[in-house]
Amino acid sequence: MATIQITDKLMNDIMDVIIKHDEEAIDAGIGAQYMSALVGYMIARYPSTNTQKKEIMHHLTQFSEHVMLDNIEPEEEPGAEPGENEAFGVWKPGDE
Repeated sequence: MATIQITDKLMNDIMDVIIKHDEEAIDAGIGAQYMSALVGYMIARYPSTNTQKKEIMHHLTQFSEHVMLDNIEPEEEPGAEPGENEAFGVWKPGDE
């Protein structure tokens, strides 16, 4: 399989075309649904058996998840040090 290059420009160009088709796709969730549906539509027309199409879709789903996991921000784990703008301290009752 060839190496593919995903860039912000490619993503923006594709989203511009989808939004031109449907302005509601400016919402990232709707835009992602369009992209997902387009992949399904494209695979449905791929010259192959239905079994092979399902296998291709399965591999593409795994690949999409891999790309997502490589590109998401890590979540803070419980007990992690506070961020730069977060307050942190220990409260102790004072002597009255």
